[in-house]
Amino acid sequence: MELGEDATQNEVYLATQVKAIEFEAELRQIRSMADHTYNVTLNVPEYCLPQVKELLGWLMNEVRVAIINADTG
Repeated sequence: MELGEDATQNEVYLATQVKAIEFEAELRQIRSMADHTYNVTLNVPEYCLPQVKELLGWLMNEVRVAIINADTG
């Protein structure tokens, strides 16, 4: 395999790997559970459907979360 072919395969691999999903949401609820974890409920607007579809593929996977309070400017 030539270097060019290898580089192209790496570029395709990196391009298909989603690193982060950004969307707006309303924080609706935080519940403490019996197993000492917390369930967080978000209300996502309809126009964020592409992001929600991507998240559906991540169900039951561990994810990292960063949340920014949009109301504080």
